[in-house]
Amino acid sequence: FKTTELGRRFAGFTLKEMARKALSLEGVDHEGMNAMDLVGRALHTTSDFPYILADAINKSLRSAYDESPKTFLPWAKRASASDFKNITRTQLNNFPTLTKVLEHGEIQSKTVSEDKETYALASYAGIVGVSRQAIINDDLSAFDRMAAGAGIAAAALESDIVYAILTAN
Repeated sequence: FKTTELGRRFAGFTLKEMARKALSLEGVDHEGMNAMDLVGRALHTTSDFPYILADAINKSLRSAYDESPKTFLPWAKRASASDFKNITRTQLNNFPTLTKVLEHGEIQSKTVSEDKETYALASYAGIVGVSRQAIINDDLSAFDRMAAGAGIAAAALESDIVYAILTAN
C-alpha cells in the first residue's frame, strides 16, 4: 500500500524504535536507556505512546483487511447501522413472468410478493497480550506483523459470516 510522507518517517521502525521516537516526541530524555527501560517508560502511561503506535497498527490492520479476498462483494450489499437494535429490511420479489397477449386476448393480472430479512450488528473481538519483555525480545519483528494478521482474520470472519447466512437459507 502507499506510504504517506509522514508514514515514511516511521517505515521499518520496530516497536522499540517507535517507543524511542514516542519518548522523543514527548520530550523525554532517553539517552542511555537500555531496551527494557526504554519500552517500559514508553508503555508507562497511555498518553506516552498512543498516536504513533495506534496509527501504525491501524494502517497495517486496514491494509491487510482491504487486501484480503472478499468473494461475496459482487452479490452482497453493504449497509450501515447506527446501533445494535434489530433491523428489518423488506424487499419486493421479482416481477412475475409476462405472458403473451393474443389478438382480442385479455391481459392477465400478476402479483408481486414481498419478503423481509432481519439482522443486527454484532461485535467480534479478541485480545492478544503483549508484555514489554516480549516487545524487547522480539528480534523477528513478529509483533510488528500482528496487526496485519488481525486485519486478515477480520476479513476471513466477515466472509465466514456471509457464507454461513447464505448456506443456512
